[in-house]
Amino acid sequence: NADLLPEEHRGFVDMLRGLIGQYVDAACADDLADIATTYDVDESESKELVGGFWVVARRDSAGTGGDKVLGTVALRARPKRTAELLRMSIDPSLRGVGMGQRLVGLVEKHAKDRGFEKIVLSTLNIFKPALSLYRKCGFAHVESTPLPVPDLEVDPNVVCVVLYEKSLKSGTSENFKPTPCLA
Repeated sequence: NADLLPEEHRGFVDMLRGLIGQYVDAACADDLADIATTYDVDESESKELVGGFWVVARRDSAGTGGDKVLGTVALRARPKRTAELLRMSIDPSLRGVGMGQRLVGLVEKHAKDRGFEKIVLSTLNIFKPALSLYRKCGFAHVESTPLPVPDLEVDPNVVCVVLYEKSLKSGTSENFKPTPCLA
């Protein structure tokens, strides 16, 4: 809660909320507006090097339209047989129960089965649960790049974009072992 922070940190928290809101708005206006094209989910021509977009939802059994999205993850093809994991999101009430690991495992298997050799991803260092999940799933830290924080006197390393990668080259698709908890 921003009200519990010292006065000098409230502006920073408000600025972060604004940036994250802008990011979500841009994503919705851009790639999420045309998921099939952005993530190349049409497999009619070839199953190799194809991305995907997955949604975990709880259906409203009463039929009142109360379906709830519990998690999402996407995979986009990049050059050099590389896939990018993005749009990873888990409902906060379900964090820590293995859903994130299962979604990462699903994406890893999909990528491996379609000929990708590596998965890369980026996140922010302030998303501690995400950092923990990716390390637990075997992703290696590649680099961290500070984000500029305009008009605030804060350490420039407070908010960083963190890049991770994971090789999928070990073994064949049949004996590839995805992230634990998918099994």
